[in-house]
Amino acid sequence: MQSQPSAARQTTFPCRIAKTRDQSLSVTVETSQLLRVRQAIVQSGCKPVGIVKAEPLAGGTKVRLRVALPPEHVEAVMDSIMRRVGAGQFEA
Repeated sequence: MQSQPSAARQTTFPCRIAKTRDQSLSVTVETSQLLRVRQAIVQSGCKPVGIVKAEPLAGGTKVRLRVALPPEHVEAVMDSIMRRVGAGQFEA
């Protein structure tokens, strides 16, 4: 008998940037804002930057995203996300 995967299991997305990142930024937003966060990262124009982990938070409609990026791009990416999304929480 095979076991069914847990619905609350953490989802990780492998990414090439994960091997070269110097810093990561944690962003917590409503799940409905995920697309806007991705768009904000792209519009920031910073490379290499990418979402390497998405973790749904228990008991709510929020998700914590781990964004991998070089230290010199932190301010530009945060600014872009704040302008595009409007509400969220950052952790370094």
